[in-house]
Amino acid sequence: VRAPETFREIAWLHVVPAPGAAALRDVLGTVVGADGRARAVAFDPDGFALVPGLPPGDARVRLAPRATAYESP
Repeated sequence: VRAPETFREIAWLHVVPAPGAAALRDVLGTVVGADGRARAVAFDPDGFALVPGLPPGDARVRLAPRATAYESP
């Protein structure tokens, strides 16, 4: 007996800075799908990201700036 197939979606995201704001750089995010599973997202320099494997339904997106690299003394 085969399990029923589940359909998955692909979300294309595009982050655009507010009018007058500085250009976005190094943005990371998290997408939480209708299944409650969080998926990490990294945006390209133009603000685009592709999130495959989302279940159908509502999803939430949370954005955060990428942490700057540092060196220990």
